[in-house]
Amino acid sequence: MKSLLRATAAMAFVLCASSCAAGDRSPDAMRRVETGSPAASPAAGVAGEHPLGLADADFWGDYTRTQEETLGYLDGVGFHGLLVDLPRTVALGKRGTVPLVGWYVRTFREDRQRDLEGQAVVVAVDLRTGGLRAALALAGGKPRPQAAPSNGQDPGDGVRSEMFETDLCRVLDLPPRPGRYAVAVILQDWVSNVVTTALVDGAPANDTRVDGPATAWPPAAGGGDLPDYRRRPDSPAVPDGVGIVLAAAPEVRAGGPLVIRGSFRLPVPSHARIAAGDQTGVSGPRAVLPIALLATGTEDPGPFPVELRVPVYAVDGDHAIGHFAVDLATLGRLPHAPTSYFVHALSRGVAAASVRVAMVAGDVR
Repeated sequence: MKSLLRATAAMAFVLCASSCAAGDRSPDAMRRVETGSPAASPAAGVAGEHPLGLADADFWGDYTRTQEETLGYLDGVGFHGLLVDLPRTVALGKRGTVPLVGWYVRTFREDRQRDLEGQAVVVAVDLRTGGLRAALALAGGKPRPQAAPSNGQDPGDGVRSEMFETDLCRVLDLPPRPGRYAVAVILQDWVSNVVTTALVDGAPANDTRVDGPATAWPPAAGGGDLPDYRRRPDSPAVPDGVGIVLAAAPEVRAGGPLVIRGSFRLPVPSHARIAAGDQTGVSGPRAVLPIALLATGTEDPGPFPVELRVPVYAVDGDHAIGHFAVDLATLGRLPHAPTSYFVHALSRGVAAASVRVAMVAGDVR
């Protein structure tokens, strides 16, 4: 058996109308293929335009036909995590399901820390509006049974791989109208590659209508209180390239604030810019960008999403440079029980590395 290496998951997802037509194969049951082998050294990112080498029609047919080639590829690049793929277009009214196909590859040690069925979250960001939809990726599945005690023994670096399939037509409840979406899958601190898909009606033409700049939300409190969209002494450094950087205290008191601080450099489309005459003053915002925060817990995966509309005060060419600081516990209505959360940020096709925050009972050290 070939050695399976570190794999990053790329998830296959296509969007469909809410009314599902008869005739498409329903993928309600999750199908798995599991193997075990020694692991090799991890390597970074494996995502191409068609990570699983499938044509669009394969997602409703034999999505396992490239299984051997995919496993050999994962072995060769040496990474683990989530590797997913999806059809690039879905014809509204023709397809009755939205199949998502992917590989979940992890070491035996990592397998004790993550639960695909009970914790994986799929997110879809509308590329026109920046709106976010998020839900458990395998809704209807149930958490796996508690693993047997390890008696203090390290389970080792052997690798387990699992192929999975689910129907996102019922998971994300996407509106049955043309649109383009950026899609990713999150499992605690692991994030798949971002893939895009289009809902089309008739000829594959996308809705190119755009709205003007949004209003900042939640409104800035002013005086340095939260929410705050100005640079603060504890703001993380702005990334050199396109991206979002998050920061947070590693521990906070359960039931208290959970402050997430972020800095970003993001593309700014023309419709998000604010004309000089529309600014509220000489120091008014130059643009407003959608940035979504999403928390998923170790005990309760949620997900707990918050959609921000962040005012930007610096624009460098085609990119906006900005900051935010918000209390996610209040905005996201997080449960007050002690637990740990992984917090992610997404803006259209850009995803940030997560931060982990432990909510503890009593005083924080």
